[in-house]
Amino acid sequence: MSTSARPGPLVVLSGVPEVYGHGLAHALSAAGAHRVVRTDGEDLLELLTEHPAPAVLVVPEAAAEEVRSALRGSPVGERVALVHLAPGAGRDGFVGAVRAGALGVLDPDAELETAVEVVLSAAAGRVLVPRTLVESLAEPVGSAGAPQLAEHEREWLRMLGQGGTVAAIARSASYSEREMYRLLAKLYRRLGAETRTQALLRAADWGLLDEGGNGP
Repeated sequence: MSTSARPGPLVVLSGVPEVYGHGLAHALSAAGAHRVVRTDGEDLLELLTEHPAPAVLVVPEAAAEEVRSALRGSPVGERVALVHLAPGAGRDGFVGAVRAGALGVLDPDAELETAVEVVLSAAAGRVLVPRTLVESLAEPVGSAGAPQLAEHEREWLRMLGQGGTVAAIARSASYSEREMYRLLAKLYRRLGAETRTQALLRAADWGLLDEGGNGP
């Protein structure tokens, strides 16, 4: 009895720079992707809905949260694997992307062969982690240098880590949203971080997000 082969994954490159997107699309097609589409994002949900097989969506890191929100309210959201295009993401960027729900991170400076492996791994529900990052993540993280935070500061970080908005945190703390942004920026600097993601990663490493504690 013959069976029809299941189509390969649909890969949608949304908002990806033209030159890089052209090379990546060609390499993915040669590697067996069923269909590779480049779009500016306007017909994104329509493209994902019309293809029954698993789909991988590659988007610039800056647009990932907006795309994730759109997918969250869509019936195709659960079968779409998200891959961030993030130049020089490094350890914090990679971990932050995965924690946000991405199944892959592409560095446009990496070899196209590596990019193809990342995308096809995401289509199969796997995360491909570069060896250098595996070695970095495997290194023990010490608590030396962990800043002492007040309980309300740790609570703000916990709320951010659970997806809370700055506006919601400001209301709970009886601050204006503008003042809360200023206080959080100051807190990030105390953690040696420049962004929210970096601050949460450092706080988690030091155990500062644990209930009732101020680190190991």
